[in-house]
Amino acid sequence: MLFDQLAHDNIQALKDHDKTARAILSIVYGKCKNESIEKGLNAKSLPDEDCLRIIQKTIKEVEEEKKSFEAANREEKVLELTTAEYTCHRTGH
Repeated sequence: MLFDQLAHDNIQALKDHDKTARAILSIVYGKCKNESIEKGLNAKSLPDEDCLRIIQKTIKEVEEEKKSFEAANREEKVLELTTAEYTCHRTGH
């Protein structure tokens, strides 16, 4: 399941000291855990469809945030988000 893979990858990023991947995975995994709790699944599982929906929503939020930073000429924040996008593609999330 995708939920379990996110948990595993989150722990691996922590062990690897990969701050960017850890930050991204922590956010997504946290959102998935919250959804799991809301559905009464005790933060132990979540259907892949729900995980994918959360991932897609998070990507959209990051893209919107990046556009806002570009409009405000906040290049350092744009670079951070671009690095995060690269990390997502590299790790397969």
